[in-house]
Amino acid sequence: IKDGETGEDVTANVKTIGEVPLVLRNQGGDLPERLVVRGEVYMRKDEFEKLNRRRRNQGEEDFANPRNAAAGSLRQLDPGVTAGRPLHIFLYELLEATESGLKTHWEVLKTLPRWGLKVNQKDNQLCSGIDEALQYHSSMEKRRDDLAFEADGVVFKLNRLTFRERMGVRSRDPRWAVAFKFEPRQAISTIRDIRLQVGRTGALTPVAVLEPVRIGGVEISRASLHNLSEVETKDIRVGDRVRVERAGDVIPYVAESIEEERDGSEKPFKMPNRCPVCNAKIVVSEDKRQAHCTNANCPAQVRERIKHFAEREAMDIDGLGDKRVEQLVSKGVLKDIASLYRVRKEDLLALEGYADKSAANLVQEIENSKKTRLAPFIYALGIPLVGTHLADVLARHFKTLDDLMSASQQDLVRIREVGETVSKSISAFFSENENLQLIDELRSAGLEFENPLFGEGKGGPLEGLIFVFTGQFQRWTREEAKRFVEARGGQAASGVSGRTDFVVAGPGAGSKREEAQQRGIPILSEDEFLDFVEQRS
Repeated sequence: IKDGETGEDVTANVKTIGEVPLVLRNQGGDLPERLVVRGEVYMRKDEFEKLNRRRRNQGEEDFANPRNAAAGSLRQLDPGVTAGRPLHIFLYELLEATESGLKTHWEVLKTLPRWGLKVNQKDNQLCSGIDEALQYHSSMEKRRDDLAFEADGVVFKLNRLTFRERMGVRSRDPRWAVAFKFEPRQAISTIRDIRLQVGRTGALTPVAVLEPVRIGGVEISRASLHNLSEVETKDIRVGDRVRVERAGDVIPYVAESIEEERDGSEKPFKMPNRCPVCNAKIVVSEDKRQAHCTNANCPAQVRERIKHFAEREAMDIDGLGDKRVEQLVSKGVLKDIASLYRVRKEDLLALEGYADKSAANLVQEIENSKKTRLAPFIYALGIPLVGTHLADVLARHFKTLDDLMSASQQDLVRIREVGETVSKSISAFFSENENLQLIDELRSAGLEFENPLFGEGKGGPLEGLIFVFTGQFQRWTREEAKRFVEARGGQAASGVSGRTDFVVAGPGAGSKREEAQQRGIPILSEDEFLDFVEQRS
């Protein structure tokens, strides 16, 4: 289910990776009856470059980096496409193995290959103390450019598995492991220009156009400068020599200008008064952190709104990538979101890059999107401050789109996860005639909205109660516990506060349990929590 929470079943695609065995080996006769392992699919840097060259030759857009390429390859609807991509895998964590007798992580890494599972044996190291671990980190940082794959740091893990159980986990990560990053990759480049990028809400972002430079095997030619305040604070000018970094080895940004290399020809950036796309007036906030184009029909905004509408988490229209949308808008085929549902095969065949099959496929994808669920449609509308999670929350509280549209700000703010600011944003969106007209046009085009989320948990045994889960549990993961509570009307919060009703603590619970004790909040074990739910059911 592609709802932003449950994830996707990519089993068929993973099976196409040659390094994933379809049948495990039983070398030594110690293969457990049930085995669950965790790993990561990756793409080698040299194969990533070859893939991008092939895509360019076929007129397709480059992948941004190996990580995105691997993730996109795994999410293909057709396993045949995945099979054609150069994917590899490392297994690195044992989650479950019945009666394996394994006592340390190092034993796990030595045992998995006997069962036919690939681990990164070459780059792992068993360290006996902090000093040795730091030496290992230093040596890996020196080797990072020679590695076959991208790496932005190392992960230190506690070796003894029983100690891990005692330490437990936090809401997002375990206490027995820590990621220790490398210094960001840097390169020196020159800013050729600073241009404004127009977002779907009209927000304007200054972007540095750079002399192309390679950082960690990836060519960088553009980097966001975030806002006018950032540009002025860092004193970044057109013509400047600058240090460019990739945050987390992924996102490029300008770290600083190199003032000592200026020759006087550099030009400070000035925010224009008019939008570079539609010439409408630009409004800048007093703190210079926000700038907006005031024309809602600006072609750049239209493009971004259509891209958002077609996203996988929204209407999931495959085949409407950035370049396709830009082409369709520039050629006049798409004038707004509603015009998507008036696109004909003949319109596409008249454009460069479309053959009979690709045109028919896109038209069918658009047609298929007419039957959707209410939650992704709410997200697709692009209501400011409403992401996938809040769209789900709204769908649970309102049975139909009309119910949501007619809700007052007071109705909205009563919803536990909708605050004053968000309620104002939703009310303002549905009070705009332009937005109401769009919804009418989409309905006229045949869009239907099922809402299986409505009433989920409403009137349930945990309605009105807030729970915080901490430590490890036998029956579920933290996300599964959250879904369990929400399906019964309750709320699972990430932190302890004055509004918390109960803290459910498993082995390894730490600061949250202590805070609950200090506040006098009842603390339940996993079994006590289940008994509590059963008594209220």
